[in-house]
Amino acid sequence: MPKDPSPRPAQRVMVSSTFNDLKQHRATLIDAIHTQDFKAEVMENSAAKAMDVIESSLKMVRDSAAVVLVIGMKYGQVPVCPKNPAHLSITELEFNEAMRLGRPILLFPMADNHPITKADIERDADKENKLNAFRERAKQIGPDPGLHRIYVESLP
Repeated sequence: MPKDPSPRPAQRVMVSSTFNDLKQHRATLIDAIHTQDFKAEVMENSAAKAMDVIESSLKMVRDSAAVVLVIGMKYGQVPVCPKNPAHLSITELEFNEAMRLGRPILLFPMADNHPITKADIERDADKENKLNAFRERAKQIGPDPGLHRIYVESLP
């Protein structure tokens, strides 16, 4: 049987996290994804698009075969618009879309003893509460609170 010489498109893997506080973590993940012959789907590679940031993020989730979710100590950007009535962060909206679509999610919640700077810690009480609830919900694989997905806390 002859080999098919046509190129195969790389599977896309979305990297979902806050940005400024996790730049090095994201760079490491992007490199790891590329070394496995996958394509990292990330906001930093999406040139200015005509669509808004929520739609752009959700499209990247829809276009990906899986999502790698890193949850640090910041809740992240919360777009104030009619598309976000619950005032969720972009990262949590991406997680919700991945769950809705049944995408595999590889979760890396930051360990409590991970070295970070003061600027990398959420200072807003409302956002901190949302972050803690999001972190716990992301660990669950479904509605049963006793059933958790396998995850690895990101360590130094």
